Amino acid sequence: MPPIKVSEISYKKRCYVHALRFRAGWTYQRIAEDQNIGLSTVHDICHAPATPKKQKGRPFSIDTPTRQRLVATATQSDAHRRMTLMEIADLCGVQGHKKTIRKAFSLEGYSRRVARKKPLLHQRQKGLRLAFALQHQHWTREDWRRVIWTDECYVWLSGTRGRTWVTWRPGEEYKEDCIAPKFAKKDSIMI
Repeated sequence: MPPIKVSEISYKKRCYVHALRFRAGWTYQRIAEDQNIGLSTVHDICHAPATPKKQKGRPFSIDTPTRQRLVATATQSDAHRRMTLMEIADLCGVQGHKKTIRKAFSLEGYSRRVARKKPLLHQRQKGLRLAFALQHQHWTREDWRRVIWTDECYVWLSGTRGRTWVTWRPGEEYKEDCIAPKFAKKDSIMI
């Protein structure tokens, strides 16, 4: 008869193994042969508590379909990606504490992060940049060393430079609706 698997061992049998080991003083080998359980399984049963630990805390209150609805709403447009998680929950009619809503998004792989900044480019500009990249993709290090690079520094004269927060999962940081556009610095001096 093949040995019994750990998943097939009932609570009653685990208590019996504990009794044989700690009350009767049997060895692991004797218990394994008598109960037709693997030696390592007997060892694991004897070193685990006889009664399993109870789950701490309340069960999570937002189910999977609701979490998926929250994510679908948050990612449907760039305006929704910039809304706070609580605003998304209110939009979907989901009630909960802000930590609960944050955990719901986290379980689906989403979080709030600062948007990546990229220059606002039109299709023509994107095409020109792609053409430049394709034209120079075979350049060697020696070719690039002949190029003179300059650096610049901006001093801001007015305005605020706040952060834009968006909801995204890793790998989506450069999607169009997750990027904060960067405009020309008209209220600054370049040095």
